[in-house]
Amino acid sequence: MKSSRSIFSHHLRVVLTALLVSAVSIGGVLYYFSQQALIETIKQSLSYQA
Repeated sequence: MKSSRSIFSHHLRVVLTALLVSAVSIGGVLYYFSQQALIETIKQSLSYQA
């Protein structure tokens, strides 16, 4: 019983770590592209007003 619990605990830790890494990666990519879109919008707005 103890070995199956430790295997389950190890598996759960690995899955949660992978989920955390993927969530941080996706968040970073979304942040990068939204920042680029915001910069482009500001540049267009400033060039339109000039």
